[in-house]
Amino acid sequence: MNKIPNISSRAFWEHDFNKLNFKDNYEYIICKIFDYGKWNDIITIISFYGKNKVFETLINAENLTQEGLQLASVIFRINKSKFKCYTKKQYLPSFMKH
Repeated sequence: MNKIPNISSRAFWEHDFNKLNFKDNYEYIICKIFDYGKWNDIITIISFYGKNKVFETLINAENLTQEGLQLASVIFRINKSKFKCYTKKQYLPSFMKH
């Protein structure tokens, strides 16, 4: 995986986008794109890593925003309750209140 996907840097405001390691940090990158990326970024990242890798990463993610979780649920047609981050949030309901 030598290529870098053509995605916006929008989701990576706290990092130097040009220094992201797309091979080693794929879990972080996939989650950030689903949480804060543009629609085109999401499509590109699924194409870049493959549907199965993106699905497995998201289903096992410790944390996703509500929006990222909803989007992953719709795209992969799976109930939110099947995601690890959803189950984890149910055990920690006080963190859900703002």
